[in-house]
Amino acid sequence: MRAKEVNRRIERLGGVMTRQVGSHRRYAVSYTAPGSELATVVTTVAQHPGDIPTGTLRAIERDLEPAFGKGMADAMNAPTDNTYRVIVTREGSTWLADVPELPAAHTFARTLPALDRAVREVVVLAADLPDEAMPSLALEYDYHTGNTDLDAETAQVRALRRQAEHLAEEASASTAAAARHLVTNGVSVRDAATLLGVSPQRISQLTGQSRAS
Repeated sequence: MRAKEVNRRIERLGGVMTRQVGSHRRYAVSYTAPGSELATVVTTVAQHPGDIPTGTLRAIERDLEPAFGKGMADAMNAPTDNTYRVIVTREGSTWLADVPELPAAHTFARTLPALDRAVREVVVLAADLPDEAMPSLALEYDYHTGNTDLDAETAQVRALRRQAEHLAEEASASTAAAARHLVTNGVSVRDAATLLGVSPQRISQLTGQSRAS
């Protein structure tokens, strides 16, 4: 997690930046301590490029624990496993997108590839995720072109392609395992290739055996 995301998380939880010297920010958080006394804790966040190490996140957590409790570093590093449903409609030559489960998450674009980029930006904003989460977001698109027959046809094609990709991955893994078993049991590379319906070169790649073996 990068510094700007840590800054944003602390500020969202009530932290206030009190000073910055060079590449380091000082944050203060006021809270009500046991006995109803007002207390303040402080921490320092280095604004260096790249991700902040987990150990440093733990140190920030220890600084702020009296105000926020434990688990801050885990929450900062926790990956998002949510799949966001995106409803896409068409208005003239423009595509509109809405993410129902997130507040105020809507956008538009002229093309669907551009819409995908825009949706990822909106989801990161609405869900308060780090910018680095954009490429790995799981999005489930529900397209409405204005023609229900086309919608059904294209949805079926997408489903078939996902199934084909899954089967291809399964076939690749099974081929590799079978190739190793065949060669281990004394079957030649050429014979293994015939048995599995692939080229001898592919068997060699999978097993590290030469074609002459």
